[in-house]
Amino acid sequence: MSNNRLIVFDFDGTIADTLDLGLEISNDLANNYGYRKVSKQELIHYRNLSTREALKSVGVSFLKLPFIARDFRRALNKRIEFLEPIKGMANVITQLHQQEYTLGIITSNSTKNVTSFLSRISLLDKFDFIHPHSNLFSKSKMLKSILQNYKLDTSEVLYIGDETRDIVAARECNIPIASVCWGLNTKMALKQLDPDYLIESPSQLLEVIVQETILS
Repeated sequence: MSNNRLIVFDFDGTIADTLDLGLEISNDLANNYGYRKVSKQELIHYRNLSTREALKSVGVSFLKLPFIARDFRRALNKRIEFLEPIKGMANVITQLHQQEYTLGIITSNSTKNVTSFLSRISLLDKFDFIHPHSNLFSKSKMLKSILQNYKLDTSEVLYIGDETRDIVAARECNIPIASVCWGLNTKMALKQLDPDYLIESPSQLLEVIVQETILS
């Protein structure tokens, strides 16, 4: 493997700027599933909570969560042309690809949505794999599967995500985690779980990845 390093990205909130559109879709589904709508003014409060805390706070039934996620993905697919990348992330991904890192995505979104988005912004060919998972809290299983499939040591992988649940999943697999502050959870929420790297800009992310590779 080139550079002896696999970089695994989360998709929503890390590569794609899904915050505003995601809130809109979530509110559209609220009446159907009996949970409370969240205003833009309230959003910062929920971004300071963990995923489980936020879902519980708005009254989401965990039994209904798989169906909510399914309908969310379907609604997003209908509006995928309105989705934009996080500013600067396309350049980071392109540079990592040019430097021959192996790049992958694990996501609770659908392969169809991710593929459509990446194709539109000319990034699809930069990734070696896209692995969807239907359970919001099953990322650790997916990461362990990737380690086995690629026959990698945990030190050869870096996971990049925007949520507290990404940190939890990485910790369960003993994989280094770079948490980005521009997605769903705030810097304050992420910092409380002490990720290996706390990233405030795409350019900083690129610097961290290159530096970590040099030091490995």
